[in-house]
Amino acid sequence: MLFLKKKYEIVDIVRKVAHDEGDNLDPKLVSKVAKCTSEPRALSRVMTYVWNKLLRSNKWCHIKKLLLLLESLVKEENKEILEDCKSHFGAIAAVGKKWRKKKHGKDIVDLVAQLMVCILERTSATESNILFKHILEYFLSQHLSDAVIENILRYVNILIKEINEFDLFVKTNFDKEEVLDEDIKVIETKSKIIEKKIREFGNIEVNNIASRIQKFQHSAIEESFQKVMSNYRIQLASINCLKKT
Repeated sequence: MLFLKKKYEIVDIVRKVAHDEGDNLDPKLVSKVAKCTSEPRALSRVMTYVWNKLLRSNKWCHIKKLLLLLESLVKEENKEILEDCKSHFGAIAAVGKKWRKKKHGKDIVDLVAQLMVCILERTSATESNILFKHILEYFLSQHLSDAVIENILRYVNILIKEINEFDLFVKTNFDKEEVLDEDIKVIETKSKIIEKKIREFGNIEVNNIASRIQKFQHSAIEESFQKVMSNYRIQLASINCLKKT
């Protein structure tokens, strides 16, 4: 009986958050939810309720509160909530798409965008490309992509493509029986061109949500490029050692 009581108390706390009539979240309720989610079974019940409510409820005020709750927990570095949000990234986007043409839909669409970017900012570079594709598709489908954001998205796609091509170029050259000095010069030249483009991307002046996307993607792209360069330097050092012997 005690277990059942605890089970319903956990869900009831989240229900109170959704049904609270105030404009802002109740910090005490948010704190209680955060404590609950540290236990796996409690986390499962909380998030099952949240996703069901987000996808099925037609009350915009309840949707708004739950989106704000998720964003608040993600910002507080709640790892369990963050991982659950990543695995339900498509569902988050679906909420915004569902509400686009409804009354108060603009508020929900914007809150979904904020939550998606908030999750992206706390994601490793290796995972970010998958989430970024969802964000790109969401922004375009919801007509949130103004000229500045479109420019950022375009630049990111170009840089990711160039880094992948550069990585393949490096691997192809080092797979050959003999790596010539001319090959090394071409690789070094290409790397400097990409480095310059990454710097230029980091210097684009933007604001609001666009700046958050730019800042995160700049870091993720830089990290991806440095991994390619690190592998290249290791292989180059190995070749130089062989030449000396």
